[in-house]
Amino acid sequence: MLLGAGFSASSCNASGQPLPIGNQLATEIARRFDLPESYPLAQIADSAPASELHSFLISRLSGCKTSARTDLVSTFVWRSIYTFNVDDVLHACYSSEHSIQKPLFLTFKEPYQRPEDPEEIVVTHLHGTVRTPGHGFVFSLPQYGDTSVGGYTWFSVLADELIEQPFIIIGCSLAEPDVEAYLARRKGIPPEARQTAPSLFVTRKMDAVLRRTCERFGLVPVECDSDDFLTYLDTKAGPRKRPLEILGAKPSLQAFLTQTGVEARALRVFFRQWLVVDEQQLPESIDPIPLLAGSEPSWKAIKEGEDVLRDCVSNLMSNANSWTNTQKLSLVLLHSAAGEGKSTALLRLALELSKLHMNVFFFSARERLVDEDAASVLSHFGKPAILIIDNIADHGPQVAALLEQLSARNVPCFVVGAVRRTRLSHIETICASFNPSRTELKGLSEPESLALISLLRNAGRLGRNAGKPNVELAKRIVSKQLIASIVEASENISQFDALLQNELNGLVPAAQIIYRLVALAHSVGQPIKVSILMRAAKLPTADFFQTLHGELRGIVHYTSPEYVESRHRVVSEHLVKCADDSTRYRLLVDLVSSVAPYVNRKTIMRGIPEAKLAARLMDFDDCIKPFLGKRSDSFYEAIRPSWEWNSRYWEQRALMAVSTNSEQAITWARHAVGIEKHPHTLTTLAKVLFHAAAKDATSYNEIERTVADALNAVNDAISASAVRRRAEIHPFDVAVRGLVAAKKNYASLGDRPFPSRFIAETEIIVDLAQKEVGFSQTKYLKHLLDEGS
Repeated sequence: MLLGAGFSASSCNASGQPLPIGNQLATEIARRFDLPESYPLAQIADSAPASELHSFLISRLSGCKTSARTDLVSTFVWRSIYTFNVDDVLHACYSSEHSIQKPLFLTFKEPYQRPEDPEEIVVTHLHGTVRTPGHGFVFSLPQYGDTSVGGYTWFSVLADELIEQPFIIIGCSLAEPDVEAYLARRKGIPPEARQTAPSLFVTRKMDAVLRRTCERFGLVPVECDSDDFLTYLDTKAGPRKRPLEILGAKPSLQAFLTQTGVEARALRVFFRQWLVVDEQQLPESIDPIPLLAGSEPSWKAIKEGEDVLRDCVSNLMSNANSWTNTQKLSLVLLHSAAGEGKSTALLRLALELSKLHMNVFFFSARERLVDEDAASVLSHFGKPAILIIDNIADHGPQVAALLEQLSARNVPCFVVGAVRRTRLSHIETICASFNPSRTELKGLSEPESLALISLLRNAGRLGRNAGKPNVELAKRIVSKQLIASIVEASENISQFDALLQNELNGLVPAAQIIYRLVALAHSVGQPIKVSILMRAAKLPTADFFQTLHGELRGIVHYTSPEYVESRHRVVSEHLVKCADDSTRYRLLVDLVSSVAPYVNRKTIMRGIPEAKLAARLMDFDDCIKPFLGKRSDSFYEAIRPSWEWNSRYWEQRALMAVSTNSEQAITWARHAVGIEKHPHTLTTLAKVLFHAAAKDATSYNEIERTVADALNAVNDAISASAVRRRAEIHPFDVAVRGLVAAKKNYASLGDRPFPSRFIAETEIIVDLAQKEVGFSQTKYLKHLLDEGS
């Protein structure tokens, strides 16, 4: 919802004066400060003394009292509310006992955020508010100019959400320059733009000009004043569901958990993040692509039997059945190479176990797992639960914290997580104290290959191979990657990259740009917001949506009304690898710059998709170095204006510089620690210091000084991890490898013995690692240290 002065028309201030609407505020300011009344509000506000104007606004627009009909706004569940009004009418509305949501009032100067609790709603005052006068007000032309160039996040976010989400705009004039600016990107939005409902423009008086303006911006005109419109909504909507009911939790389960003492907030967060798997109530995809077209799996595809039953699923079902007899805390890791069908196997496992009347919860959120609330709900659940988590390594510390809390409360849970083989040791290290077991998903077996060919034939997807017998075709794909087998099924060649490149080359240039950007995001495991995609693609609105919903349909699909991804992550990875260096450079700069407004310390802590996307795309070792090589420094410099506030940015620049300019690397690493003293930044500082001691130091004193600084950074990193209760092996590993390398450089200078205090300190660090992380995962550190000594 976007609100203007017309929304406050029936309210009054603390003195009982009606609130000004339209040009009334400009007139009042002019009379108060003896200014001509013929000028618009922006010019008059600029001419009034700033401090006195602030005092006047606070006196005139504070302590507002609302009508019962205006209060109706708080009886609906909104995704977000934006307001141009500086009065406190919305504060009064949400103080009503009938309010369904709890407001989080922000101004344009505050960072972007979304609450964890779905019962909370962000209300953003785009022009400031009398409740937070220290943030200032936006009325005058210079103030409009300052905010437009000031990089304030909420202006970009509003413009984005006006594209992605259905909006109700009430009490605004479409003639105001800032409203025009926000709506500008809606010009040319076609009717098929994927929103869940139309966007409405509600105004007291409609005319031909306003109707034409609404048409230009893709808005449905509604002639009605604010209170009448809210009354109409109230009548038509009938009894409203609260957020927890909207999330789909069964009333009986809600009632039971509430009676057992679970906090309402924990329930809401849990059911927003975890899907209760029930064959009769599976979520529907808004833009499904058939699984046999080589897409990521959906519940619909699994329910309709588009998948092949894998041996690992049968094994995991047997393990789950056996577990019901022991009811201990168990963690099983399903691992394989990319593209073997882990996600599909997890969905099938969840559905089959639910059919056996087991209590199955599937982690379905795109953000970081909230372990405290999950532990609270599960500990009161009263029944053994099965938790299934795809990409479990992304949530390693949170999963470990959840298991620790469940273990302390003797809560039985059977946890199954899928992980790529390259990240298996990472999650095993984090969860070592829970003795995770492994289940491997290999290439297609002979029976699985035959079953897949049979499914592809029934779906009419064998193309030129349709005349060949199933057995012959099945032999071609035995032991092969599942996604490659599906994509290649209709061809006579076995060249996955060539097929994807041909598909890309067949697209028009605009479609190639969009597809490559989507692939870049999906290649690091993240969907991309449509508005961010549009900004990065730099295409006109009409061209963008026409291409997205036309030529790219079936190749790029919506995972929600605001996010899209390619049909499969492995497809995206191949597309990114196939791109030339220049294309990858341009795509990375455009995408990382476009996502910047959504990333700040709060969203990083929440682990929202945009924060994860930026972190992975900026990662020097995993992304920038292999993709850009010598252009890495140019990339980091190009994105610096949007990211220099961010500690991870400087951390990655330090890692880039460590092999060529250790002095610069140390400077940047210390800068990162200065911004945020975090285990990661401290570990990076230790790493670059050890590298300098091992490769660049040319005297005993220089090596000793640098090693001492590095060990201090390691100890600080370990302490910071302990405070966060997230022990990770990385700082311990950096300490041992770094010390051994520095010792070799020390020995190359002569016969002077390496200081024993450093070895003793590192031995203490290794002993601590074995206690904090687990002996089985850290015993190699002792071996490395002994060999180096």
